[in-house]
Amino acid sequence: MLANFHLSSITGLGLLLFCGYFCGQLARYLRLPALIGYLAAGVLLGPSALHLFAKEQLLQLEFITTIALGCIAFIIGSELQLASLKKLGTGIIVIIFAQLLLAFLVVAGAVFWLSRSWPLLPELRCWGSRYSPPSLPPRLFLRLSVL
Repeated sequence: MLANFHLSSITGLGLLLFCGYFCGQLARYLRLPALIGYLAAGVLLGPSALHLFAKEQLLQLEFITTIALGCIAFIIGSELQLASLKKLGTGIIVIIFAQLLLAFLVVAGAVFWLSRSWPLLPELRCWGSRYSPPSLPPRLFLRLSVL
């Protein structure tokens, strides 16, 4: 029904701001961060659900995304306190390495499960040897891009 109906950029921006505010307040009512509501409004009004915005209009409004991400990063940075970060430092490092290891194991397991082989194993066998070729990192990159 709404597939061929597109709004002007200014009307669409107003509608997006109104729906974003409304969905943000709804998210706060549900005890969720308002950002979740803003994201839900964007998904609902964007090309994923109702198609109220054409792709060309989204490209015209792309500067707003940059400004919003800058504001979010500024808010996060202003909330961050170095003293509390130092207190949690070892815990944060443990969590980072646990996530890194878990992500590697999940991706490596998925690659093995889908391909039933280890595609990079021949290149990795000679990585630490003194006979390893100097072109190994570029070969690994090219091999990954082919996968």
